[in-house]
Amino acid sequence: MIDITKQYQMRDGRPVRILCTDGGGRFPVIGMLGEDLHRWNDLGRFYYWCDPGPFDLVEVPKRIKRTVWVNVYDKTKSTTSYDSREKADDDAAKHYRHLDRIACVRVEIDCAEGEGL
Repeated sequence: MIDITKQYQMRDGRPVRILCTDGGGRFPVIGMLGEDLHRWNDLGRFYYWCDPGPFDLVEVPKRIKRTVWVNVYDKTKSTTSYDSREKADDDAAKHYRHLDRIACVRVEIDCAEGEGL
């Protein structure tokens, strides 16, 4: 069921603004695609006989944005990540001293939830 409180887009990524979900008939969901008005059924299908179709509604994935600090070690060719530079430095000094940290890299993450899974 399409929820008017959520954000939707077409399968190809074009944004859709949902105006209402109680428009009546077989296609009660009414929304704007650019300046054009379109209708969908209560499941977000544009054509009831085509499942899935290119004009169907899909929920916009939530974005994950965060900064992490990645310790890079030479001896094991491994990495570990932390949510602050201080934690990365502290852990490297206390627990991984023997591995010879060769870098501590700041990484900005900006991806869709579920990306890469």
